[in-house]
Amino acid sequence: MSAIDATILIPTHDHAALLPTAIASALAQRSASFEIFVVGDGVGDDTRQVMTQYAADPRVRFFDFPKGERHGERHRHVALQEARGAIVCYLSDDDVLMPEHVAEMRHLLADVDFAHSTPVIVGPDGILVHRPADLARPEILALISEGRNNFIGLTGRCAHTRPLRPAP
Repeated sequence: MSAIDATILIPTHDHAALLPTAIASALAQRSASFEIFVVGDGVGDDTRQVMTQYAADPRVRFFDFPKGERHGERHRHVALQEARGAIVCYLSDDDVLMPEHVAEMRHLLADVDFAHSTPVIVGPDGILVHRPADLARPEILALISEGRNNFIGLTGRCAHTRPLRPAP
């Protein structure tokens, strides 16, 4: 069994000003052990400068990759090869996690391999918008398949298990 409950993966490209808020929310997790992987996809010097403030924290690692295809998904895969968490939680560099997010995802993933929490979006006017999506409903799957709506984003909502030993 893994000694760490979760690896929180934060992909980033160009949000240096917002990144400290995302990292702070990850560091504020309660009731779970975790490591944080900030995966840079062609970041600028401003992001590298932000990451220096976390250099002494052993829970935070920065992976500085050159700009990759699309949104750097391959870089995330490379970084996750070093993950020690039993699960992987995703957090966008411009979003936040609630303090019990990792603990709740760990609980949800006890018997399944993928979990997705209900998205709540804060609009520019400060109004909360709840966007529930039941993936057991065919009409929701149709919206996703048709590209009309993606209820499953990486913004602090999804998590999955990971193999505890390398695949053969």
